[in-house]
Amino acid sequence: MKAYEEIPLSRLSDENLDQFIAMMGHQFDTSNEKNIQQRVLLAGEKLTWLDKIRYSKRNLTIVAALASFFIIPGTVYGASKVWQTYFSQHNYSSLISITNQEKKQEEKYRLEVHYLPEGLQPIPQNEGEVPAKFYNPDATDASISTLLLQIDEGQTDLETLYTDSAEEMELAGRKVWLIHKKTNEASDNLDRTAFVLFEEEGYVLQLFIGKDIPESELLEFIRNLELVPAGDGLASDSYLISDFEEETAATSETEISGNEAPWRISTDSELIKKVGEEQHFSLSQQLDDETDFALTVNDVTVSDNLFEVENADSDWSVQGFFERMKEEGLVDEAGNFLTYTETLYNRGDGKDTLDTVAAQTQDQMKLVKLNVTLKNLSTVAFPDFYFQANASILTAVDGFYQPKYLFDREQQYAEIGYRNSSDLVYLSNHGEGKGYYNIGTIAGQEAVTFEVGYLVPASDMADLFLDGTTYSYEEGYEAKLERVKLFE
Repeated sequence: MKAYEEIPLSRLSDENLDQFIAMMGHQFDTSNEKNIQQRVLLAGEKLTWLDKIRYSKRNLTIVAALASFFIIPGTVYGASKVWQTYFSQHNYSSLISITNQEKKQEEKYRLEVHYLPEGLQPIPQNEGEVPAKFYNPDATDASISTLLLQIDEGQTDLETLYTDSAEEMELAGRKVWLIHKKTNEASDNLDRTAFVLFEEEGYVLQLFIGKDIPESELLEFIRNLELVPAGDGLASDSYLISDFEEETAATSETEISGNEAPWRISTDSELIKKVGEEQHFSLSQQLDDETDFALTVNDVTVSDNLFEVENADSDWSVQGFFERMKEEGLVDEAGNFLTYTETLYNRGDGKDTLDTVAAQTQDQMKLVKLNVTLKNLSTVAFPDFYFQANASILTAVDGFYQPKYLFDREQQYAEIGYRNSSDLVYLSNHGEGKGYYNIGTIAGQEAVTFEVGYLVPASDMADLFLDGTTYSYEEGYEAKLERVKLFE
């Protein structure tokens, strides 16, 4: 495989270009047993397309001008139309421009995958749904996500920031752009993106590729992709590229920037409780049918070992956190918390500048265990109580508690720390599997006592609060919750 600059297609005559495309248009055999066994049918996830992008606006940006780029043209030939494509790279930004003279296709398609890299499997979906993302449960950074984009009439521009290198090629008769991205330790585990042009169907398929996917396996995956006509019920989710600009613009208007706090609570508010005081909240499993509860934190203890809870060896949540933290270098084999470096990065623009380190501090995780009593204040039993109380990290500023770490997420991001909440890692009265946080039915006037555990950086323990449990997340709910200050 050659990098694009080693195959300057723009220098070829139309006749030579036709010969080159014909030479590259190989057909690949997909009849072997492995591919048959791994044949997977995709119908798209029931997620918004922004949910499928780990970098939000940084993976796909609509741009209007090519003036600052050196543009290299290539022509894609179809049975009934000619599309003009341009690829260019300027510093750390790469741009694909596609000119389509026809109206957008109205027909819907289903993405079929006839080959999966070793170890990959589809993420489970609801019944009747088929995934658009594949992962390896034994390798954190081995995944491929797909995003089907419908090409607009006229010119379509696809920009990738933080580009390290790029290759343009043909696989199975389709034009493919494979882009390697600049990464650092805190970057997303997706270090490559690819665009596959389905010229006849009028779509571009974007792939987000994990670091642990071998290049040879990735190319075989791309060779064995197919778009098949399908009805609404079986079609993959797809999105007009032009819609992206409007959707990301609307999203950016709601983002918090600078040191602006999203919500604040007075430090002398009645919503702030102490250890030993009752914290009140109401839950509803049906509309207009709320049940009142009181939660009391009886005792707080701190541990330097993740396993200092009951039945740690068999606890699904504790073991899951242990594996993840061990991989990140936060615990040793015995579950002891290790010192780590917490890094804050300044973002570059991804075009002319890259991300740089803004600050580094040393820290260590702690397990904060709470002994709590939960009482149902009503006379009616509450079935399937899911304990979902977060632990927030708040700081006092000018007489108000607010989230401790405020930085412009468009300008900065953190590697491990700088979090404003801690993870609920342990629940002594828990359910099984996906129902882990279900502590069961609580009868009317019944009080149950149990233990919960949270992971929190040592430097943040003095600012730790237990939030009231809620099933409702309407705008402004954070400022209405009663909270317990866990350390004085």
